[in-house]
Amino acid sequence: MDTAKTIEHLKQRSADWMQAWMDNNMTLLENILAPEFRLITGEFWIMPRQMWLDNVPNYTCSEFTYHEQEVRMYGNTAIMQSRTSQKAAFNGNDRSGDFLITDVWVLQPDGTWQVVHRHTSYKKA
Repeated sequence: MDTAKTIEHLKQRSADWMQAWMDNNMTLLENILAPEFRLITGEFWIMPRQMWLDNVPNYTCSEFTYHEQEVRMYGNTAIMQSRTSQKAAFNGNDRSGDFLITDVWVLQPDGTWQVVHRHTSYKKA
């Protein structure tokens, strides 16, 4: 495995994930999120995959930016830490601000990288 190429692939896959989220592209989102995906937030939410997917249409995001990303590889697992910002609303409530995000990606047997875990910390803009 070429580590540098894998890291670039994961950064692109992460960008594709956020674009699919903004576009409500459920087909791509279902491909990126592993069946065991969980989101944990600083507000003490634990959201399994299906709940996360069900809430995608409730978000409107006009801007999402990665400011920093670091990927550490551990065999068929990668930990990605990112600092991001977004202009968004959830059910009409402002969710704009800065985020620290940790994603755990796993290489599946079919060769596809999927995210299995996301943890976010949020600071309102």
